[in-house]
Amino acid sequence: MADDRRAAAFRAPATRATTVPDHVPLDHSPAVVALHGREVPGTGGRLRFAVPRTAAELAAWGERLHNCLATFAPAVNERRALVLGIERDGRLAACIDVRPDGLVRQLLGDRNRPVPRPDALAVVHALAERGLVARHLGGNDVWFERVAGP
Repeated sequence: MADDRRAAAFRAPATRATTVPDHVPLDHSPAVVALHGREVPGTGGRLRFAVPRTAAELAAWGERLHNCLATFAPAVNERRALVLGIERDGRLAACIDVRPDGLVRQLLGDRNRPVPRPDALAVVHALAERGLVARHLGGNDVWFERVAGP
């Protein structure tokens, strides 16, 4: 499954629009806007959510992470994709892409590399607590699998 996710690395969902002007604010729900600056525990310290404000900011994120986030602005604006940045120590470290139905489409770091599992789980679980990721969807099983224990 990891290979399938990497093959689909940060490809924007299909939209009706072709571009969003760089300076136009992206359209986010109030629940998404409220995430900006929220922290979750990570393996090497606290992780913080960042909400992209404009298409230009998404393009800058794409340059920093060496991926095609710049192409996501139309999908974000049409709410076909929820794209959030994950910062570590004040620097963008990864991004998550969630479908409108709550399925995690992608959660990747620099150059579309996987995010350390404990950090990925912390991010996904925090979004599930806020109702943005759906635990019940089969495609999200990898984020909510039960760990056998004593």
